[in-house]
Order: sequence, then C-alpha cells, then structure tokens
Amino acid sequence: HSNSRAAAGIASLVGSSPASEVLADAATRFRSISLDQLEQGDVANNTPAPGLFSKSVNTRLNKCDAFVSHSWSDCAPEKWAALQTWRDDFKSSKGREPCVWFDKCCLDQTNIEADLRCLPVFLSGCKRMVVLCGVTYLTRLWCVIELFTFVHIGRKVEELKFEPVLREGQEQEDLMQVANSFLNFDAEQCTCFLKEDKDRMLSIIRTAFGDIQNFNSEVQGIFRQMGWQMKLQSRHLDGLCSEPSPEPEKVGPLTPLSSDSDESSPHSDSDDSGSSGMCRLTRTPCGRRSPLQASSYPLDNYPSDGTSGSDDLNGNSRLE
Repeated sequence: HSNSRAAAGIASLVGSSPASEVLADAATRFRSISLDQLEQGDVANNTPAPGLFSKSVNTRLNKCDAFVSHSWSDCAPEKWAALQTWRDDFKSSKGREPCVWFDKCCLDQTNIEADLRCLPVFLSGCKRMVVLCGVTYLTRLWCVIELFTFVHIGRKVEELKFEPVLREGQEQEDLMQVANSFLNFDAEQCTCFLKEDKDRMLSIIRTAFGDIQNFNSEVQGIFRQMGWQMKLQSRHLDGLCSEPSPEPEKVGPLTPLSSDSDESSPHSDSDDSGSSGMCRLTRTPCGRRSPLQASSYPLDNYPSDGTSGSDDLNGNSRLE
C-alpha cells in the first residue's frame, strides 16, 4: 500500500537501507500485544523485561489497532491511566481488547537495530496512532519522528488520538505546557544525544517539507484541527479554567510536499470516530520517579531530571 511504501522510504533514509528491503523486513518483524496482557508495572520504566516480548505476537501490517507513542520521561502512573482511558473507549466501541504496538513489548531486544530501522513502517501498519502526551513528549527526537512519519504518509487526523498525561494537582500547569509545546512547536529544539543524528533527521524533514517551518506548521495545525485544548477545557477541567476556549481554527487537510498517499487509507474503521482527538484528564497520583536506568536498554536513556538523554539512531536507545 502507498502508506507503507512512503513509510519504507522514510525508514530507508533513517537507516540507509533500500526501501524494498525495509518493507520486506518490517512485514516479518511487526508485532503487537493485547492490552489485557499488560500490567501497570510492565510500563512503569524502561528496564529490560524479556518476558514482555514473549507476550507479543507476530502481526500482519494494517491489522494492529494502534501504535502507542509516548515519552519515557513523562509521569508513569499518569501515562498508564491515560492508556487505560483510551483502552476503555475502544472496548466500549468495539467490544474487544485492542492490540497495540508498544515499544517495550514489541521491540526485539536481540536485534534492536533492525526493529528501529522498520519503525516508520510499523507505525504505518497500525490503524491509528495513540499519543500519550505529557510535558516532555514534543521535546524528544523519536516522538517528533513519529509525528513526522504520520504526517508525511498522509494519514488522517481522525486516525490520531491524543490522551493527555497530566499530574494530579498540576493539571492546569501541565495542560498549558503541553498546549504551548504544540502552539510553539519547533523541531529544531528537540533533544538528541548525538548532534549528527539530530542534524540528519532534520535534514530528512527539510527534504520532505521544504523547510522545518513547514513541518512545524503541520504539527501546529494538527493541534488546532483537533480542537484538543477546547475539548479538554469544556469537558474535563472541572472549573480549572473559568472561560471556555474559542472554536478551534479551521485548517485544511494535511498536505506534505512529498507523499504518494493519494489512495484512500486502509485504516478508516470507525470504532472511535465519535471521539476523534478526544482527551481525558486522569487524576492518578504520580509518585517520585527514580532515575531511569542508563543501561544498554534501547528504549530510552533519559534521566528523570529531564536535562539530557540518549537517542542514538543506531540502536542504543529508542523513542521516549
């Protein structure tokens, strides 16, 4: 399908492998896990857990319900609650458990570089992208690359679901910080351990969109088109904001400069179309997090103080 081919093209730029090879490899390496197989402790940190990988199963591309995008630096209990909110909505609509691509469960630790190379194709092989969006989400290179892939392959905004990760007692502060991170988004400000890797990824974005500002505008447009802040404020802030938000600015369809996605999307099932872009506040207490273990685990080597981190594109770390 054109979406998969476009994603394979992105992957070939990231991993310097032929697109046809990446697409074939991704088809054999793609996995998903049913959310009823996960417990809160499984996703509390990025500590290696080989048993989790055995719970995931090989899955055909385009048969996975959601690609879960998140930052390991955001508050773990709140992030779990946000994931459960989306899960409950899905179960209410479809009457079954969702199967998802979640990095810690679906990345093969024995060949992490091969899986990371296939990451854009993995995203295109999911019916939607679920963003567990906390205050650090848009600061991390791999999260930005996932958004870049989503936009570049021409996916619909209705296939993007945001669930906010907001700390109890700091909901308004976090909400404003997340909103500002979208409204003032600048891909050049994202963090990456190696400058040369960051420069290479930004170069890919420039090639696809003409310049960084065009891509920044696309990300900002997603936020406005979904009316995310208005929906949060009107339905879930419970008095934290005294004035209702204005109607979101109308923006046109996402039109990256280089995409072969003129065909209709195969991911258009309408299980949760009634809540497209809807976000929920969750009020699970967030305890103090211990520093993430800076071991060889590839998911993310980002310290709890948020000062720096490792995003090695050659396989030493993974999307936050």
